[in-house]
Amino acid sequence: MHDMVTADHGPDFHGFRGQIDGQLVCVIPRQALHEENERRIVRGVMRRQGADCGQCRGCVIGRHAD
Repeated sequence: MHDMVTADHGPDFHGFRGQIDGQLVCVIPRQALHEENERRIVRGVMRRQGADCGQCRGCVIGRHAD
């Protein structure tokens, strides 16, 4: 199970990965839904936090992974 939510925490926010009751939860900026450059930034942030969006493909970030 994977959950993705969007949030607007300003221009310096590029994502966060966490777990709730053992379930993966990713928080991404709204602009990542429509901007490929922001999706690349989010994938990098998630990778540094131990996630591989290209393997998960549970949200728009993973589905657009190279």
